[in-house]
Amino acid sequence: MKKHLLILFTFIFLLSCEKEAEIMPTTKFDIEDEYYAVNEQVQITDLSEADTYYWDFGDGSTYIGKEPSHAYKEPGTYTVKLVSKIGSKENSFTREVKVGRYYAYEVQLLQFVDNYWLEGGERTAPSVGNPDIYLKITELDPYTLKTLYQSNIIANVQPKNLPLTWALEGVVLDIKPETFSFWNVGFNFYDKKTEDRLIAGTDVMPNSSRIEYDKSKNEGYFQSGWGAPESGCNLLVKFRIEFR
Repeated sequence: MKKHLLILFTFIFLLSCEKEAEIMPTTKFDIEDEYYAVNEQVQITDLSEADTYYWDFGDGSTYIGKEPSHAYKEPGTYTVKLVSKIGSKENSFTREVKVGRYYAYEVQLLQFVDNYWLEGGERTAPSVGNPDIYLKITELDPYTLKTLYQSNIIANVQPKNLPLTWALEGVVLDIKPETFSFWNVGFNFYDKKTEDRLIAGTDVMPNSSRIEYDKSKNEGYFQSGWGAPESGCNLLVKFRIEFR
């Protein structure tokens, strides 16, 4: 009798072990945001229960482990795939992630300096009058200054005409996610009346600047200012993530 009971218990034990080996892994993950920018870390939360994890990010990059971290170098729509295993059993799960670039879509001139001292002259130099203003956007690529955009001239601008607004198309901003700042593109305003003198812009060393981005609205801005409220220069660059 004892021998039969031992055989029965052994059979039940082996059967339970076999069933345990047949358990399928739970394979699932969440991606925190609907979209990301180039070079931004994609926030992935793994919800799986498994022994091993293999990730394919859809751009040729892979990762083995439970806590993945990845940033895409180019814009596009990528399929993130997770394959998880328990023993010989495996399961998979996929989700798509959209990746875009930051583009400037509008520039506003809020305030300008209309005398010579901004470019090294004396502060007591007389005003040159109402400037003929144009906007020039340049990029350092990599050591040569390249013009990305130059607007038409707006003649005889007075402070009461401000702010002036320019709509943009296709101006890429190389915003660094770790510091959330950009320096590759220059936004500058010149006066044609006075031999293209700089009267406002990012090339003027700011004594105040601010950059903000609201991902829920996909709206951001960069504001740069220099000087006192009544005698300085100030501009605003609006940007967003676009998918091209």
